[in-house]
Amino acid sequence: GRDAFIDGTATLKGGIDYSYYWYFFTTLVFDRPEFTDGLPLVYHHEGSMLDTVDPTTGKPEYAMWTFCNNHDNWRLQTLSGSKQLRLCLAIISFWPGIPVHYAGDEQELDTPGNALSGWAREELSVSMAWRSLRTAPSGNPATADNFDMTSAPYRYLQRLNALRAAYLGDFESEQCDELDVRETNHSEVLVFLRGCSDDGLVAVAANFHATEARNVSFSTPWPQGTALSDVLTSELLDSQVSIGAGGVASLALSPLEVRVFVPGPVKSLPPAVAAVSPAHGAIITQLSVPGSRLNVTVQFDQPVDGAQAEASVRFDGQYGQGFLCSDPSDDGGCYQLTLSVDVASLGDGVHSIEVDHGVDATGDSALSTAVAFSSTFVVAAAEESGVLANLAIHEQPGLVCNYLTQLCHKAAGAEWYRVQHM
Repeated sequence: GRDAFIDGTATLKGGIDYSYYWYFFTTLVFDRPEFTDGLPLVYHHEGSMLDTVDPTTGKPEYAMWTFCNNHDNWRLQTLSGSKQLRLCLAIISFWPGIPVHYAGDEQELDTPGNALSGWAREELSVSMAWRSLRTAPSGNPATADNFDMTSAPYRYLQRLNALRAAYLGDFESEQCDELDVRETNHSEVLVFLRGCSDDGLVAVAANFHATEARNVSFSTPWPQGTALSDVLTSELLDSQVSIGAGGVASLALSPLEVRVFVPGPVKSLPPAVAAVSPAHGAIITQLSVPGSRLNVTVQFDQPVDGAQAEASVRFDGQYGQGFLCSDPSDDGGCYQLTLSVDVASLGDGVHSIEVDHGVDATGDSALSTAVAFSSTFVVAAAEESGVLANLAIHEQPGLVCNYLTQLCHKAAGAEWYRVQHM
């Protein structure tokens, strides 16, 4: 053997940081919210030990990887719940460092077991094993096509990423990596400020207690009367907090609630597809009525350029299928596109709805969709459901038929077939 190094500039400015993970695990899984103070403790103590300087720029950049789940342990949401996961995801999204998301957390998959034993890797296989591990009354979400870009967990994480880019996307200043933890009147509540400039600060407040609400007060750098808007849960009626005397903010936090506050005007976020119809993974069976039609819709979370959107959407891989704006906005944009399809033209099998990235929002934001969108649904004859529509079918007598000359499968729409000689 010999000592050898990877070619290029040597740097240790970032790595996998397990310390935060164990405090998240302790507070949220073992239900010990009083250990919330371990998170800022790790930040301050590790700061004196880590080499964060990027040799290519000479600037310190806190690039440690923070995470809520990993392959070594059961998923946090399996051991505790989805609220605990969402609190953790919000914290690491605004904490210094790089948030790393374990595959499947964007759908809140919750199969018992860790990945080292082959379990918490649901997104990597279509194993029938997931059907034997019921995690909800309806079964295990991992048994279906679970890359649902309209699901609530996916949209939550999508919003967190967009907020992080909007408010903490400027890393030219060392101030971006500074964490200002504020004292509160409850040990189970974590409040911190972070920003890349004095006028770009974000205040994050989280209640780690799983069963009890907390009325919390903390000091801020803003003057009395400043209105803080919650950009994470802006749909709530009480999404604003007014700064009181001495710059003190006071608010009530429900169990496991996290709020993200900013002063002044709220920044615009990129538009995104919020819903489709038929819904992702839907199975359409009642198509036997002659002359019936099916409306295929794409709904955005804010108005977009209608003409551009119409030209960017594909049905079954084809542009120009006739999508038209069916919900115009007051500013000349479009909330929803609709395509009316003759049911008779839909063959059995998988059908896709896709939207290219780069669809512009209307108004003054000058933002566009950041990623391409894709969703699928299944059409199956009502009287004879095939394996694509009914995943419970894993055995079919008479698969080889007509005097051993044909395969009489019931998998219309399948693209691949695998057979094993026994």
